[in-house]
Amino acid sequence: MRWLPVVFFGITIFFVYLYGQNNSFAAWLNGITSNRLRLAWMGLNSFRIPFWPQHIQMTAYSDVITQYTYIDSGYIQMLVVFGIVVSAVLVFANQRLIDFLQSNNDSVAIICVISILIFTMTDPEFLNIECNPLIILYSAVFRKRSDWQNDSLFCHKLVVKRRGY
Repeated sequence: MRWLPVVFFGITIFFVYLYGQNNSFAAWLNGITSNRLRLAWMGLNSFRIPFWPQHIQMTAYSDVITQYTYIDSGYIQMLVVFGIVVSAVLVFANQRLIDFLQSNNDSVAIICVISILIFTMTDPEFLNIECNPLIILYSAVFRKRSDWQNDSLFCHKLVVKRRGY
């Protein structure tokens, strides 16, 4: 399960590439995802993939749209805006987060993380703390692995342990 962040990232890049090659399945997938693959392909062609973060002015909804330059895939947006290094760190952090949650037997949180990873394939809200509160947990995953066993991740676990349920 720890490889799911890499798998979802890779699947997204693969389908965007297929769309750029005029693949019929990717074109169908683009249709059912409201042109998300097309926007990601346009983003990859409009901006270079940097090693380090770069500033990109994206235009989405406004009164007068002269050029729509918004990347609707969280993984592609992360790669184009934050670059290869930060993208790799975030994918690694998600791997560690899944390991952390598995070591704490927190299946509900694992389902939340996996849902966010899937959702990130078509929406960039992964990078917004308002939409992805699990970003806060990244601070926990870079601690020593031996400390993981003693953690209580969510409040309900604290209550359950204190009350002896």
